[in-house]
Amino acid sequence: VFLAAGNPDVREHIRAVVQEIAATYPVDGIHLDYIRCPLVDSGYDKASLAAFTAEHGVDPWKLRHGRKGLEARFGAEGLAALEQTWRDWRAEQVTHLVREIRNDLDTIGRPVVLSAAVFGNCKTAPRDVGQDWMVWCRSGLLDMVVPMFYSKDTDVVMNQLTLAQRDLPLNVVLYAGIAVYNQPLRSAAEKAVIPTAAPIRSASSSRVRKLS
Repeated sequence: VFLAAGNPDVREHIRAVVQEIAATYPVDGIHLDYIRCPLVDSGYDKASLAAFTAEHGVDPWKLRHGRKGLEARFGAEGLAALEQTWRDWRAEQVTHLVREIRNDLDTIGRPVVLSAAVFGNCKTAPRDVGQDWMVWCRSGLLDMVVPMFYSKDTDVVMNQLTLAQRDLPLNVVLYAGIAVYNQPLRSAAEKAVIPTAAPIRSASSSRVRKLS
């Protein structure tokens, strides 16, 4: 079971929890885990369906249970475009939540680091799980990002790291998350120490610097 970011009540609830923690306790930061859509076709709760239908005039439930009717109405290309619009819309709802949390934390009156655990491939994460985390970083929503480089293949991990380092703003700290549950310790250690062509990033974010 996932909480749907397309539901305004869900976003308000999560924001309230974060605000209570950050305002009540002297925490250095808030870390967002599972801040994404699940790895299954989802998002068909009543609130999300109603919101998308109001914006785009089409019930996305029909993308799964009425495709023939939609294709007759929009054509094959129109149906494909509608699928993409639905995926983009779900990703936008997750981004809305992250932006709202960032704005809330900025009203507290002291620096609170905001970080997130994200899928390793910054290019495919928006499509696969609605997690447009590079946009979050470029928009100043995150101070720190922890990509989940969980592949057992060292080349895959290094390629994902290099890709992220290439586009990541210099004021966002990146910590590489290396899996140990799915591979021998020697393999995990290799990923932690292998030299890469990616530049070393500095922790220049003002929020992070004040707390380091």
